[in-house]
Amino acid sequence: MFMKLKAVSIAVAALGAGLAGTVQATVLLPGGGPLAVDIVASAPGGAVLAAASGTLTTPHWSGTYRTAVVDGPEAGPNLDFYYQVTNSSGSTDALGRITGADFNNAFITNVMQTNAAFDGFVAGGQAAFSGDRDLLGVVGFDFLPGTSGTGKIDPGESSYLLIIRTNAATFTEGTMAVINGTATFANAFQPSGQPPLVGPIPEPGTMALLATGLLALGGAARKRRQ
Repeated sequence: MFMKLKAVSIAVAALGAGLAGTVQATVLLPGGGPLAVDIVASAPGGAVLAAASGTLTTPHWSGTYRTAVVDGPEAGPNLDFYYQVTNSSGSTDALGRITGADFNNAFITNVMQTNAAFDGFVAGGQAAFSGDRDLLGVVGFDFLPGTSGTGKIDPGESSYLLIIRTNAATFTEGTMAVINGTATFANAFQPSGQPPLVGPIPEPGTMALLATGLLALGGAARKRRQ
């Protein structure tokens, strides 16, 4: 009977792990990182609530930035903030960092990235090497020379689509920065208001699966006592 209970426990644990992995994202706590940023097959999607794009020009590089706020597909408050930069082929410098602000410490910030195109964002060619979050609300993505195809955003390259997932329900105007030694700023978006006291509510199907697992555990425990 102990073996049955153990087997059910393992099954429920595996179920929980599978549910947690349905949206791969690196969790960034205030002051956290640098951590590797999970790569997903495509953007989670949802309704685009606001978007902005434009050109950036400096003495050493020029390019295009794209940013958006997306109401993610999960239940509950979950605004996603999207960023991407394309470095023009005529630039003479590579780009090493992209940041978004201001994500104050009260908000959850999980990060992910994808090379797939999405609603005005192009297919990316350069993945972020790591992500971090400082105590002042800046979430950053670093592009540093490394292995597995990572590196800086060279002339002619576009970054992957960078996504900051939050538990925010509202947003306001914010800023993003592109850094290659000096920072160049562009208009973007940031969460506003107060985050909920609890995270997003699981989907009904998720709750049903968890309930089934818990019932199985309870039944196994009762048989063991008998």
